[in-house]
Amino acid sequence: MIEVINLKKRFGEKEVLKGVNLTIEDGEDIAILGKSGEGKSVFLKHIIGLLKPDEGSVLVDGIDITKLSKRELYQIRRSFSYVFQGAALFDSLTVFENIALPLRERAFSEREIKDRVKEALSLVDLDGIEELYPAALSGGMKKRVGLARAIVSKPRYLLYDEPTTGLDVITAWRINKLIKKINKMEGTTGILVTHDIRGALYTSDKIALLSDGVIVEIIESSRYKEAKTEKLREFLEAGGFLD
Repeated sequence: MIEVINLKKRFGEKEVLKGVNLTIEDGEDIAILGKSGEGKSVFLKHIIGLLKPDEGSVLVDGIDITKLSKRELYQIRRSFSYVFQGAALFDSLTVFENIALPLRERAFSEREIKDRVKEALSLVDLDGIEELYPAALSGGMKKRVGLARAIVSKPRYLLYDEPTTGLDVITAWRINKLIKKINKMEGTTGILVTHDIRGALYTSDKIALLSDGVIVEIIESSRYKEAKTEKLREFLEAGGFLD
C-alpha cells in the first residue's frame, strides 16, 4: 500500500504541492487528474523518490521512503516501474536492448532476458521488432516499447506519466486499452497521471483530482456522475461525460 501524507513541495516562490493526502491500496488502479501545471508529474516523482518533499511523507508498505538512504531507496524502487511521458528510449539501442535494460541491472540470464522481452513485446502487440531502432518507430510504437520496458521486470507498482500526450485520438485510445490490459493481467498497482478524463475513467478504478496543490475529490470511476466538487464536474463536462 502507498500512503501520501501532507505532501508539500515548493520550487522557488511557487508552491506546487500544498498538502497532498492520498491512500492507494494494493492492486488498485488510480488516475490523478489535473490541468497542465498543477503538479501531477511532480507528485508522481515523489512516489518513486525522484524528488524529496519539503514536508510530508510517502509510505510504501509502511516505510517512509523520504527518510531512506540512496541504497535503501534503490531496494524499494525495484518494486516500481515508471512509464515516461516521452517514452525515454535510447536511440543508440535496439528495441530489444532498450527493453532488456532493467533486467540487465538485476543480472538475469540471457535466456531469461530473451524470454521476458519477447513476452513483454507480445503483451503490447509488437511481436518481431526486437532488432529495430527507435528512429524506425512511430510515436505510438515508441510509447508501447516504453510500456514493454516498464512491465518486463514484473513490478508491483506501475507509474504512468501522461502516457498518451502528443498522440492522435486513435493511438491514444490504443495505449489506454493496453494500460487497462496490463494492469488487469499483471495484477499491478497502477498510478496514472493525466489530463485525459476519458482515458482516466476507462483505465482506472478511481479518479482523484489534483487542483491548486491538493486533492480536492476522489471518486470511483464507475460512479463519476456522483462527483460533488465543481472542479471535478467541470473536467467531466469538458470530456462530455456530464450534460
